[in-house]
Amino acid sequence: MDLVDGFEIGLSWLRKTVCQYRQQGDEMNTLLVSALPAKLPAVKVDGAGNVNPAMSFLRGRRSLKTKNTMASVLNSVAYMLSESSYENLDWSGFTADHVNLVMRFIRSTIDEQHESPTLAGLRERYFTYTTTHKSGPKGRRYRFGVEPEEFYWEAFSINTANLYLAAMKGIAKECYRLRQLHESEYLRIKDVSGYKTSGHDRGPLKVTAAHVLSVINECVDSGTNIGLRDAVILSLLYGAGLRRAEVRGLTMQSINWDAKELNFMGKGTKARVVPLLPKVMGVLKEWAVVRLKASPVGGALIVGVSKGDSLLVRYDRNDLVKPTGYNVTYDAVQRRFKSDLIGVSFGPHELRAVFGTSLLDNGVPINTVADLMGHENIQTTRIYDGGKEKRKRDGIALLPQG
Repeated sequence: MDLVDGFEIGLSWLRKTVCQYRQQGDEMNTLLVSALPAKLPAVKVDGAGNVNPAMSFLRGRRSLKTKNTMASVLNSVAYMLSESSYENLDWSGFTADHVNLVMRFIRSTIDEQHESPTLAGLRERYFTYTTTHKSGPKGRRYRFGVEPEEFYWEAFSINTANLYLAAMKGIAKECYRLRQLHESEYLRIKDVSGYKTSGHDRGPLKVTAAHVLSVINECVDSGTNIGLRDAVILSLLYGAGLRRAEVRGLTMQSINWDAKELNFMGKGTKARVVPLLPKVMGVLKEWAVVRLKASPVGGALIVGVSKGDSLLVRYDRNDLVKPTGYNVTYDAVQRRFKSDLIGVSFGPHELRAVFGTSLLDNGVPINTVADLMGHENIQTTRIYDGGKEKRKRDGIALLPQG
């Protein structure tokens, strides 16, 4: 046997061995998924050191809204694993296989669920608990006469799936910190990849900047307090690019009248400074007169308005004006645009998208737009760009053709 023949025999043996290991690996993965427990044991809280990591994880959330969102997500994950709530699930038994299975399920189609016994079982558990306790984020159940119960299902969006992954990774980190999860399993969960959001844009804008400005002018011209307040809300969404919660959280002290800018704490408790347009400043000055006339003390900028068009002012323990409800910003947008956009999903973030798109259309660098919108990553800013396709067509038209 010469050297060449020996090398070929060795290479053939290596290929055969690799194929066998790959086959064994596929069989092992299938076995692991099929062997996932239908129900994880409930956590015991009788011992001082046996802390439920979900409760600890939620206590660490800085925002009440974030805490409620994460609690809803963890409840949904608990439903999929046959528990009534995140409080009863033993998260120390959570593994990377569970994470991958949940991620696979929430992005699956109905056909994929019917073809996979594992997904079908997860689907049945999820809908059983969402019906027993409350409706899930995407699950709705209908009855059709005497026929068996059927389920309506829509795969979760990319952003929602990544939210679920962030919640599960947060729980795993808390389990590891509390020494309820082995380091090797925590690293496996940490290595689970999310979905890339690039290419999953919002699409074209649903309204134009001119339309938004006309609605703001109509609100101001109405001569009512609720019209003026709605004009302030729409101006801050469109003219300053604020988030829904940021508008609600503004105080009278947030406005720097001399510098013509807003100074406030944005999402993630980040300090933000946003310059204000003369249009926005004008609306704010009109509203400030009405707001201070109702209550000369500091506190919330946006307050409630009664059916009789008088301001509803409430005070906190420090005798400062309390902010109005969480839905006031959403309700204002719906009230002013609903008749123009019948059957179209439209909320405060759509006006934020108009803000970002208008700046990009006028040649403002995307880094500057990201700073104005409070984004750490410009890829997030790209999601709010509703004029991308038009600029691509306009740009290609400028290419010399001979």
